[in-house]
Amino acid sequence: MRDNEIDLASIPERALQVLTRPAAFFRDMSRAGGFLEPMVFVAVMGIVNGPRVAVRFPARIGGGTGLMIAVAGFVAVILGTVIGSCILAKALI
Repeated sequence: MRDNEIDLASIPERALQVLTRPAAFFRDMSRAGGFLEPMVFVAVMGIVNGPRVAVRFPARIGGGTGLMIAVAGFVAVILGTVIGSCILAKALI
């Protein structure tokens, strides 16, 4: 694999490491490289988490309003995750 390619197959393994051993994952994480691969990881995590938010919260409302809230929630989770990570990365640099 070339340096500018993203290893999408490793995302589930990384997610499991972040959930089960966060301190070790972040301690051993490479500090070199760009932001593209971490941003792709964060976007995928937002996409995975988005349906949970989209289904859970508007379920009590129902109808067209519930559907609009579900779609907005799904999009908000993805955008919020990526934008929030960019802000945090900028603050830590």
